[in-house]
Amino acid sequence: ASVFEGRLQGVRQPVAVKVYLQDINEEWLEVFLWEVRGMQLYERLNIGPKFYGVVNLGKNIKPAYVMELIYGFDPRGYAELNPRDAVELITPEVFQRARAAVRGIVEAGYRDRNIQFLIVPQDGYGRHRGDLVFFDPQYLRPLEDDRVGMQSYMMEVVVNNLRLARQEAERRLKLSAVGFFELGVWVSILYLLSMALALAEGNNRDPQRHLEQSLRRQMHDLIGK
Repeated sequence: ASVFEGRLQGVRQPVAVKVYLQDINEEWLEVFLWEVRGMQLYERLNIGPKFYGVVNLGKNIKPAYVMELIYGFDPRGYAELNPRDAVELITPEVFQRARAAVRGIVEAGYRDRNIQFLIVPQDGYGRHRGDLVFFDPQYLRPLEDDRVGMQSYMMEVVVNNLRLARQEAERRLKLSAVGFFELGVWVSILYLLSMALALAEGNNRDPQRHLEQSLRRQMHDLIGK
């Protein structure tokens, strides 16, 4: 399936249209219908996008449905967001919201073995920074006997995704800080070396100019490496 941005009469902001591109046999029809049920459930639990319903895009177009367009990032895609923003977004409150969403799904009598969600990075269109929006419930099914085990599994998935995203963001921030520190050290060393060279060469006619030229050469060599 593919998701497209579109417009829906009566809705001010753009919407998302998910279209199934496969030849719809009985198996894929069942997947599509369960996804529609899942979107309705997520909206009812207030953890998913607003669901506008199934749409007919013409006889040559596969089945599709329309939902609220969410501007967010998937925590599994570590590179989608600036690491500083990711650290600020993935707070203890976000972990609490994720656990509460899983409990809501299980208490409603369902399970989702491939649970997916987005984190909203900024306020807008009725959403707030740090909101979690669950989507794409293709594998939502009625809960079987092991309610506790399934809830633990789903919580582990969402919490682990958040934890890994935050850890990766923290790692990238540390690398960035170390890089700036090392550059500062090198600049200081080069400045001192340039001063020493200027004194050693005894260029008394224009020592300041000689110092600047020497420092410029040293920096050029460093950057060139």
